[in-house]
Amino acid sequence: MATTLEVLTGALARLDSECAEILSVVPVAAAAVVEHAEQSGAGEDEPPTAG
Repeated sequence: MATTLEVLTGALARLDSECAEILSVVPVAAAAVVEHAEQSGAGEDEPPTAG
């Protein structure tokens, strides 16, 4: 998924160079979301903790 977003981000950045900096964070953000989802899924067997 992140590789696809990197390709898309690169293509969009070539179309509008002013957005390149903003678009560069898309793959990083997507990877963080995937990592969070994987960690949340791994802890589903445990009861929620008060916090």
